[in-house]
Amino acid sequence: MSKRIKVKIFCDNTVLPVKATEGSSGYDLRATSDFTIKGFDPEKGCTIDGAKTGIYMEIPIGYQVNILPKSGLAKQGLMVVNAPGLIDSDYRQEQEVILLKITVGDMNFSKGEKIAQITITESLDFEFEVVDSVEKLSKTGRFGGFGSTGLK
Repeated sequence: MSKRIKVKIFCDNTVLPVKATEGSSGYDLRATSDFTIKGFDPEKGCTIDGAKTGIYMEIPIGYQVNILPKSGLAKQGLMVVNAPGLIDSDYRQEQEVILLKITVGDMNFSKGEKIAQITITESLDFEFEVVDSVEKLSKTGRFGGFGSTGLK
């Protein structure tokens, strides 16, 4: 069963998010104009920049949209800074993608080029209960923190 999300197109350069293949989970977001993301500079560090998509969405209550990097772009050092970028159902502003290039060299994008992808997931409501001791939580046999299941 497919749910519908209302999308408002902001400008003529906007392309609706679409899946690249039938088996894709993510819908590709595309740039509305040409832009450049500055690469890592050993003296200045990294520059964070936002890329416009020209898309406004009305997401059904109980769902959320997540902005994620494209693996081919991530392989070139382009990251979605707050990945996954969470878009709540009551957000109505333009969907922008916060980008950062962690490798040396600028990356140029042309209008209509893929810049990120979105997935749409159910957003469940939970009730939180306060307990007075962590010993009241169920046991699982896992101890420790980072790397507690091993690395190999």
